[in-house]
Amino acid sequence: MRRTIPSVEGGLLYHTEIGTEPIIVGTPAWYDWLEQHTSFLFADRAGSFTASKSGSEPGTQDWEAFRTRAGKLHRLWLGPARMLTLALLQAAAQALSGEHAPAEPISLPPEQPAAAQLPLSGSAAPAVPPSSLLRTKLYRPRSSSDVIPRAHLIERLNAGLSGTVTLISAPAGFGKTTLLVEWVQTIARPTAWLSLDANDNELRVFVHALAAALQSVFPDAFQATASLLKALQFPSLEQVATLFINDLADVPEDVILVLD
Repeated sequence: MRRTIPSVEGGLLYHTEIGTEPIIVGTPAWYDWLEQHTSFLFADRAGSFTASKSGSEPGTQDWEAFRTRAGKLHRLWLGPARMLTLALLQAAAQALSGEHAPAEPISLPPEQPAAAQLPLSGSAAPAVPPSSLLRTKLYRPRSSSDVIPRAHLIERLNAGLSGTVTLISAPAGFGKTTLLVEWVQTIARPTAWLSLDANDNELRVFVHALAAALQSVFPDAFQATASLLKALQFPSLEQVATLFINDLADVPEDVILVLD
């Protein structure tokens, strides 16, 4: 069914044009779209509203959020397009859904916290993995007391820390997992562990597990990636990669991710 007005749901903008892929909120494509259009709907567990541009001069138009409650129109100033992050939209939805929503246009404070810090019930991905995810996938296997130390292999893994990806390849039963368990116990960096299985070949399942694994180390991070799970239509691999890389760039320190 053709949409009559673009809408943002689950961190994705759905166009009115048939056959177009959704746009991830916060990406360059999102801000380009905002410059070329004048309105959209926003829906989140925190609330919903209609956003539209105000003013008449090109390049100086700001966005406002509107919502009618109990027969009364409430308005909230959002600012120029560059300010319209997912966190800001979620905060606006929460503000407009409250009992004391503003009747006159006001602006959100500049210190408005990120979406991960807002007390929005269920609107942000939880730090604890949802029940639909087997939590043991995120647990590092226990080390055995009778493991033969392999110092030369540990040294090679340490040497790989200067790179981006280290691949361990060996036939089944050669102790790859055991070696990784031994190695991560010797390093001081934050480490996330994810045990993979055949179900992770599905992109949505893998993204779910990946976000949960990284949030076990940084609970307030990777919120945008986790928000993809709420999308009615899951985005393409390229869009997922863009959002994940942006989230990764915001992590405060280096992290080791083990995919076993």
